[in-house]
Amino acid sequence: NAVHGPLRSDDRPADSGLPQWLAKYEKLGIEPKRRDYCAVLSHSDDRLGRLVALLAELKIDDPTLVICHSDNGGMIDKFPGNNGPLRGAKGMTYEGGIRVPAAIRWTGVIPPGTVSHASAVHFDLFTTILAAAGIEQPKSNGRHAVSGLSLLPHLKSGGETPLPDRFLFWDLYGKLAAIHGDWKIVATIDNHHGKWDQALAKIAETNFELYNLATDLGEKQNVAANH
Repeated sequence: NAVHGPLRSDDRPADSGLPQWLAKYEKLGIEPKRRDYCAVLSHSDDRLGRLVALLAELKIDDPTLVICHSDNGGMIDKFPGNNGPLRGAKGMTYEGGIRVPAAIRWTGVIPPGTVSHASAVHFDLFTTILAAAGIEQPKSNGRHAVSGLSLLPHLKSGGETPLPDRFLFWDLYGKLAAIHGDWKIVATIDNHHGKWDQALAKIAETNFELYNLATDLGEKQNVAANH
């Protein structure tokens, strides 16, 4: 689960990184908390490299779909994460909490070196993997609908084939967001503990912030009053 806590912090003066990686960043003069963070990241990178090398050794790297992604943005209060120009961090529904990198490789199927800025979400990977394996997506998971879509047409085209138009929603204990195209709304209500009738009542009386991610990725200009 790297990179993840426990990591060195003010209340935990112990390293989680391995000595060889810690030594690398000590030589670079990185302060202890950031050094431990970088060491755990280097460990994760190294192990991913070993997995990819093993696929090649077993001669199954070409027919193997490899997906590497994060689950949420970095923590910037307790741990020395860095979300670049993005506002917020893990546990928030600003872009610093929910926008994460992803790298996908499938030799001979996905054109190498292509970049996509399309909005995909984690549950799309379930559908994508089923499509890659030639398995039909089930209509439901128990009493819940299966909402993901296959990213394969988009990936195979190098990002040229657009993803279907849709709305994406987040709810993290009352921290809310919704995205459609370049537009995003954000707000916070009391934790509704899954009682959706209470959540809807709170949402109806809440003023949402509005951002255009195409021109304001850092979510600095709330344009709700203008739109």
